[in-house]
Amino acid sequence: MSHTATNSGSGRWPRRLAIAAVVLAVLGIVGALFVRSQFELGPAVTGVTEVAVIDDRFEPAVIEIPAGTEVRWIWQGQNEHNVVGGGFDSPVQAAGELAYTFREPGTIDYQCTLHAFMRGQVIVTPDETASVQPPAAGAAAVSATGAAFSQ
Repeated sequence: MSHTATNSGSGRWPRRLAIAAVVLAVLGIVGALFVRSQFELGPAVTGVTEVAVIDDRFEPAVIEIPAGTEVRWIWQGQNEHNVVGGGFDSPVQAAGELAYTFREPGTIDYQCTLHAFMRGQVIVTPDETASVQPPAAGAAAVSATGAAFSQ
């Protein structure tokens, strides 16, 4: 019985290296795309921040915005609520929205007077891009929509 020695391993190494190179290349591309998607800039800030008025809470309950930003509360639940706070007071309603532009820095607490546990807070920071001239005293824009506003 004679056995012939074969060099069976030498033909497999180039193929294994090629497969490893392809796998590494694919992983590199996927990784690069993932990292890029994590750091892409979102859409430009429009100066409007939305808060959902849901059946048991405001979402988000606490927001921080620069002065001059409009906050829009949008009713999304089934129950009636209102939004009452420093300078704004919506009617009790189950649908609609309330918009208020915060002109001055400060911290403003608000709540739903029907549900004492529904509380929120707006933290208004100085607007670093504001012009040198301050807004007119008491200037605030308020608008609201909903059944209570229809005539």
